[in-house]
Amino acid sequence: MGENKCKDMVRPIWRSRSKEIDALLRGESDTELDEYFLSVCYEPAGSENDLLEGYAEFLISWGGPSEELRLYYDLNATKPYKAIYWYKDWFDGVSLDVTKHRTPAALFERYEEYLRQLKRTATASGRTECL
Repeated sequence: MGENKCKDMVRPIWRSRSKEIDALLRGESDTELDEYFLSVCYEPAGSENDLLEGYAEFLISWGGPSEELRLYYDLNATKPYKAIYWYKDWFDGVSLDVTKHRTPAALFERYEEYLRQLKRTATASGRTECL
C-alpha cells in the first residue's frame, strides 16, 4: 500500500478539525478552546522569507504532521478576508483555502479583540508575537 500524500489527506483532516473546533466554539467538548491550540501567533508582513501578507496562526499540532489555520484580516474587519488551513508532514505539505467555511469566521469572532491587539503589536514591532 502506498503512502498517503498530504494532498490526499488535507480535505478529510480539515473536515475533522473544523468539526472539533466548531464543537469547542459551541461549548460541546470537555476541552477548552484555549487548550486546543498549541499557540496563537501573528506573523507580520516582511517577518519571514519576504512575507507579503501578515496572518494570525492558530497552531493545532507540530512535528510530523503539523497543522495550522492561518487567518488574514484587516484591523476593522468583522471576519477574515482569507483563511488557509495547512497540513504538513515530513518533506510534504499542502494548503487548503477554507475562507468560505464557517469555522474561521466563528473563530475570528471569538478572538476578535485579541487578534486585533496581536496584529497591532506584531506590526509595530516587526516580529512575530504570540499568546
